[in-house]
Amino acid sequence: MRTYVAKPYIASSPQAELMGITGQALFKNLHAEDMIELKETYGFEEFIGDQWYSQQMALDFLKDLTIPDKFSTTQNLVALGMSAAALSSQLFSAALMNSIETFLEVLPSLYSLLQRNVPDEEGYWPKKISEGHWIVTNNTPYPGELVFGLHWAWMNSLRKPHDIFAVRPISPDEDGLYQLEIKWGDTPEAVR
Repeated sequence: MRTYVAKPYIASSPQAELMGITGQALFKNLHAEDMIELKETYGFEEFIGDQWYSQQMALDFLKDLTIPDKFSTTQNLVALGMSAAALSSQLFSAALMNSIETFLEVLPSLYSLLQRNVPDEEGYWPKKISEGHWIVTNNTPYPGELVFGLHWAWMNSLRKPHDIFAVRPISPDEDGLYQLEIKWGDTPEAVR
C-alpha cells in the first residue's frame, strides 16, 4: 500500500519544483498559440532549461488550461506532454534511450531528474505484465492527458522501425491513480 497518493493539480509541498526544460514545452508544442493569453496571465516569458521552477505554479497553469469552452483541453495537454517528452529526452543518456523496455525499467529514476523536493513515491511506476506489455501508474499531480502525451512520445521515439505500439488509458488502480497500458511488437496482434 502506498504511503503517498498524488492529488490532481496539487503539489506535494510548496518546495516541489520542476526542471525548466520541461516548462519549455509551454512555448514549444503543437498548440502553443492556444496558450498565449494564459502564459501572459501567469507572466511566463521563458523557462531556462537547467533552472528549477515551482511545480505548483505549473500545475495551476495546467488546471486553468482545463477551463471548459475556453481551451481545447485534451489536445493542448497531450501536445504539452509530447513536447515535454522530446525536450526532457535531451537529458537522458543514449543507453537509456535504446529500447522501450530499458526505458520503462528506469522510468521511476528519470522522474526524479525532472522534479525535485517531492516524495519518493511520486512518479511514474511501470510494471511488466509480459514481453512487450507494461502498465504505468501515474502517481504525480499531472493530468492524465499530459501523461498520455508524454508516454506516447517517449514510446514513439524508442520503438524499433518495424514495431507497432499502443499507449492506452485503462481503469484507475486501487488508489484511483491514472494508468496507461503500453504494448509493442512487430505485429498488430501484439498491441491488441
